[in-house]
This record gives sequence, structure tokens and C-alpha cells, in this order.
Amino acid sequence: MRSSIAAFLLMTAFAATAAEPAQDPMKAFYDNTWEYQDSTGVKLLRLDADGTFDMVHFNGNTYQGTWDLKGKKVCFHVGKDVSCFEDIAGRALGEKWTGPHDGKTYSGRVYAGRQAPHAEH
Repeated sequence: MRSSIAAFLLMTAFAATAAEPAQDPMKAFYDNTWEYQDSTGVKLLRLDADGTFDMVHFNGNTYQGTWDLKGKKVCFHVGKDVSCFEDIAGRALGEKWTGPHDGKTYSGRVYAGRQAPHAEH
């Protein structure tokens, strides 16, 4: 009797886990602002769950585009230009990190909300 109760509990726990949707590794970015800073300046990116984003460049120019996630690689598309990152998926709100991108080192941080202070220069 004990083994059938244990088996039932184990199957119920497995079924509940299997029914839960997978965690979205980009969730922290939605409705928030990703501050990207490299040697050329600061860029503020705002990603939406529908695969679109907008970016405010440090020089005041704004851009709109789409983004996609394949495995751990996140790629941003503006017209024919594509820029990909291997290290942003799974980041948390408030987290700060540094990483390589296009031959430069950049720093990143996800701020709550659609406005963010510029990073310390």
C-alpha cells in the first residue's frame, strides 16, 4: 500500500511539473530597460514579449526593430543589420554584468520600468 501511495504522489508531482510552462529567459527585460554601455557610449533598449524592441542611442537617435531567441543567443534586427548576444538570456532585474560584443567589452544592467538612469561614466 505504501509503495502505491508513493508512486501516486511521485506521478502527481511529475505531472504538475510537466504541465508548468517553461520559464521565459527574457522575462526580466519586458516592460523594463536594458542599459548597454561600451566604449562608444550608452544605449537604452526596451524589449517587448512580442519580439519587438526600441532603442535610444546615446546621441539621441532612436531605432525600432525585432529580436529573437535561439537557445541562449539573442539577436536584434534593425533593417538588414543584426547584432547578437550570447550572454543576456536569463539575466535578472537589477543584475549588472560585463561581456564581449563586437570586439568590445560592454556592461549591462536591467532597470525596472521604461526609463533608466545612465550608467556611471
